[in-house]
Amino acid sequence: MLSKNKIKYIRSLELKKNRKEEKVFVAEGHKLVGDLMGHFPCRLLAGTAGWFSSHPDCHADEMIEVEQEELSRASLQKTPQEVLAIFEQPVYESDSKVISESLCLALDNVQDPGNLGTIVRLADWFGIEDIFCSAGTVDIFNPKTVQATMGAIARVRVHYCDLPELISSLKGISTSFVFSSSKIVRDSKISESSSNSFERFLISSSISSSKFRFESPNFSNSVSFLIFFSLGDCS
Repeated sequence: MLSKNKIKYIRSLELKKNRKEEKVFVAEGHKLVGDLMGHFPCRLLAGTAGWFSSHPDCHADEMIEVEQEELSRASLQKTPQEVLAIFEQPVYESDSKVISESLCLALDNVQDPGNLGTIVRLADWFGIEDIFCSAGTVDIFNPKTVQATMGAIARVRVHYCDLPELISSLKGISTSFVFSSSKIVRDSKISESSSNSFERFLISSSISSSKFRFESPNFSNSVSFLIFFSLGDCS
């Protein structure tokens, strides 16, 4: 049974400051929770009797069998499912060696939680294992973002950093940039002519580079943004 305090605690994790303090995030649904088990330490697992009986090998620091009604009161989703879990947030170290040896993605000020989650899922599909985000990008552990990743968050490392500073530090490294805005180019002190030598680093959002010549588009809806991202990625 979930106590009132436990329900209050779970619902408090909808706020970024609380997730940051506790260093945890919430995942819901049998597929998502199942995909994340074994990748991140699980502090709390609250599920129905039916879910626990079909997942006897799942373990957590605290396991609580609940009725569907209790789960609905604790859930952060509009349509609660049969299991909810609280996982510890992973801590990743940024390494320029990763950027020089593999295809990476950088995101500048992607603010829609669902868009970020879908981008992480697309990155996973393309085999991209590291994403570098500006401080203005939505929190990867936002409940809506976590749900939208559909488990890809277990395979894609998401880093937050100063993008212009990161790009500036990569001079001389063989990488490829699709700049998300001309401001990043200016702040990074990288000229468009010098970007011709880069081959492995992809930045998405409004795109401007020597290879891609797009005016900064006005993304009026999520679909247009994601189509634009996919086109940039496939090109």
